[in-house]
Amino acid sequence: MNRVRRWLIRSLVRRQRREDGARDISPALQNAMMRQHRPEFRRTLNLGFIVKWRGEVRPISRPYEIEITFRPRRRCVSVRLLKPALILKRPGAERITHVFPNRLRPERSNLCLYDTRDGEWSPIRAIAETTIPWAVEWLLFYEIWLMTGVWE
Repeated sequence: MNRVRRWLIRSLVRRQRREDGARDISPALQNAMMRQHRPEFRRTLNLGFIVKWRGEVRPISRPYEIEITFRPRRRCVSVRLLKPALILKRPGAERITHVFPNRLRPERSNLCLYDTRDGEWSPIRAIAETTIPWAVEWLLFYEIWLMTGVWE
């Protein structure tokens, strides 16, 4: 790796250390990794304290447009289905429980991709390598639920 590239990567990684010595990946580096690993995603908002990307994924049968929101200060990432609209309930089927409900606009609920209490995701992990594959897996279960009415 050349010297300039090493300097750039080091400068983009936050200096904030944890007990184990790991560092948070800065929003700028998250974006660089997103461009490298997931070029189909484009950044739509970058205010420093909040960064958003939009892109298309296809689990099996159809493409889905999703929006990823990263809040570095809160140390969280969330994913929302944009197109087609999220269906939370259908006749004869159990209600989806794997979402963080938006009471005012249920179709804008965030997908529940990981257990926030277990620390499955943190800002030391790349969004492009964790969150997007988890969203694709969630959408696969969603497609099965749409066909069978059972979340498996």
